[in-house]
Amino acid sequence: MLHKICTHCGEEKPTNEFYRDSKTKNGLRPSCKACEAARSAARYAADPEKFRHLSRTWAKVNPHKNRVRSHRWYHKNTKKVAIAAKVKRDADPKKNREKARAWNAKNTERHQNNVRAWRLANPDKVRAIQATRSARKHDATLNDLTSAQFIEICNAFAWRCAYCGRKSKLGPDHITPYKYNGANTLWNIVPCCRSCNSKKGTGAVLKPVQPLLLTIKPPRKKRD
Repeated sequence: MLHKICTHCGEEKPTNEFYRDSKTKNGLRPSCKACEAARSAARYAADPEKFRHLSRTWAKVNPHKNRVRSHRWYHKNTKKVAIAAKVKRDADPKKNREKARAWNAKNTERHQNNVRAWRLANPDKVRAIQATRSARKHDATLNDLTSAQFIEICNAFAWRCAYCGRKSKLGPDHITPYKYNGANTLWNIVPCCRSCNSKKGTGAVLKPVQPLLLTIKPPRKKRD
């Protein structure tokens, strides 16, 4: 591998440690990437407003290049962006919900398409959410089942109905129904196909079953 001496720090480094520059004889900048970054940081710290103004001006003049550069940066820093977004959401969840509602109202069709796509891709989570809403409607004594817990329950039963043992579309069945003060919680739920769910109704279980005794995630916090 070829090497080059940085004119700023005086160290000899591989050529891949230097930015390209078509105006120079060897096609590389005289100073290394580390020195360039340090000098840029120092200039930005001295007058940050000036650099923000230059960046905004360049983005307005070059909208297409700015979009391409932004997309590249986001693809390269996906995890960093996700972590920063989560920290921001957790810092003020109420503000985040209001912002989401405003966006949904402004982009109704796009929001509806996103919801449909998510529901088709996550049928098990949808059924767990429906069970939670139903429990709220029936004033269940305990309502803390999460979609992650229901998926864990299905995994424990090998994605088979707890009563007939068939692999089918599964939904949460309450061992003790809401009618008899049953709770929408982990220890009262087993996966059940639609046929067995209809047969059981609000009656006794079709056969003895053993629900999960351990939770994998803490219950969801109630919204303000």
